[in-house]
Amino acid sequence: MAIKKVFLTGLRPTAADLQLGNYLGAVGDILEIQKKKAPFFLFIADLHALTTDRPKVVAANRQKIAITILAAGIDPQRVIIYCQSALAQETLELEIFLSRHFTVAQALRVPTLKEKMRRPEQASLFLLRYPTLMAADILLQRATHIPVGKDQAAHLEVSRLLAQKFNRRYGQIFPIPRPYQTEGVKLMSLDGQGKMSKSHPQGAIFLGDNPETVRRKIRHAVTEVLDGPREKMNENVASLFLMARSFADETEKEKLKTMEREYYQGRLKFVHLKELAAGAVGRFLAEFQVQRAGWQKKTKLVADILEHGSQRARRHARETMDLVAGKTGFRPCAAMPNSQT
Repeated sequence: MAIKKVFLTGLRPTAADLQLGNYLGAVGDILEIQKKKAPFFLFIADLHALTTDRPKVVAANRQKIAITILAAGIDPQRVIIYCQSALAQETLELEIFLSRHFTVAQALRVPTLKEKMRRPEQASLFLLRYPTLMAADILLQRATHIPVGKDQAAHLEVSRLLAQKFNRRYGQIFPIPRPYQTEGVKLMSLDGQGKMSKSHPQGAIFLGDNPETVRRKIRHAVTEVLDGPREKMNENVASLFLMARSFADETEKEKLKTMEREYYQGRLKFVHLKELAAGAVGRFLAEFQVQRAGWQKKTKLVADILEHGSQRARRHARETMDLVAGKTGFRPCAAMPNSQT
């Protein structure tokens, strides 16, 4: 029997505004997936954020990221939006079971953890639990399809491994989650210093940038010297084309096709590409910021959306934990009756 598709992804609530690469990548994937007629869980990963950020900061940023994704067009009628910590009891309960089947040695072989644990005296124990906590997030909702970037692929492999181990040990409970293939969006830093990143703000465009800031940043974007025809596009130039194409109207898209031909012929004037990109991106951000300002005035509605999503996600999580209890034969003790009453 075919397994019903269930999508799941998480977004960390960070202090910095999302940059354009985040929007075209993670948020863009969510906007595409929500068009499908399949259950889709989207959680704000506030427990994960505690591995690096102070609790007060994480708490303050939860509503900010919720407002951002709602302003971007993510529909709470199609996507179950909730805070990870609203399911803390179920998540940590499942993580306890999963961590019994995952060794410290295995955790230290996870590439992203291996890098962060180079100085173990500075790494928290909570960081070491990151892969099993992510597995609990996924398996708790019995998700089948997970949109992940390359940097998270190893964590998904941990989830797949633990689902397989658990099923072999206790019987079939969890579908084996698989990566959901997306086109993948990679915007380069405008100053030529690798990938666009919130941690490198001088080369990034943020969702809160005004049109003049966007124009200034793109005007100074690193390109190349065209000294003849090209067979392959420079990655910084390709990033500008991608940025422009993502927000261009139909007339601008036709101009971009012409510019692309001119590039390969070695006669493109980059100032024209930059002007078009700055105009298209600035127009999109202005529209987005109007939407976000509207949602910022609806804090009660945002809180209600998160609460409703949390209730739906918790019901499904409790169903999963009932299955786990039935298979493992272990349920948490009920509260002892008060003998003095």
